[in-house]
Amino acid sequence: MSTPTGTDSGAPKDPFARNTADLLRAIDAAGALAENEQAHQRELGELFLSLTDVLDSFDRLLAPGPDGTSAEACLHTSRLIARQLELTLKRSGMTTFGAPGDAGDAGRHAVVDVRAQPATADGVVIEVLRRGCEWSGRVLRPAEVIVVHNQEGNA
Repeated sequence: MSTPTGTDSGAPKDPFARNTADLLRAIDAAGALAENEQAHQRELGELFLSLTDVLDSFDRLLAPGPDGTSAEACLHTSRLIARQLELTLKRSGMTTFGAPGDAGDAGRHAVVDVRAQPATADGVVIEVLRRGCEWSGRVLRPAEVIVVHNQEGNA
C-alpha cells in the first residue's frame, strides 16, 4: 500500500504499534536514568572515601603522640590536612572563593562589616571572615567579608 508523498509522518498508524514504540522509548529512558544513578553513586562513594581519608588525618593529629610534640609540628600537620580537604572538595567540583582585594559582589559576598581605608576604593574586600563555596555554577554559601566604605569628606 502506498501513501501520498509527504503524508507519511513515520509514526505507526496502528495504536498497538504506537503504544509499543512509546513503551520501548520509556524503557530506554529508564535504563539511561539507572546508568546515571549508578555513576552518581560511584562518585559519591569516591567523595566519601576521600573525606574519610581526611578524618583519618585528623585522628593521627589528635592521637596521643610522643612527648615534646611541638606546636609548629601540629600547625604544619593542620595545614596539610586543610590542603587535603581542599583538594578533595576541588576534585568533587566544589570551589571556594573570597579573597582580600576582590570587588564586593552581592551575589557572592555577604558584607558583615565595613571599614574606612582611604587608600582603597569603596566596595573592595579587605578581610574574609568565612570563605564562600560554589558547586556546579551555584553559590552554596556566600563569602562573609569586610569591605571598604570611605565616608564622604575623608581624603
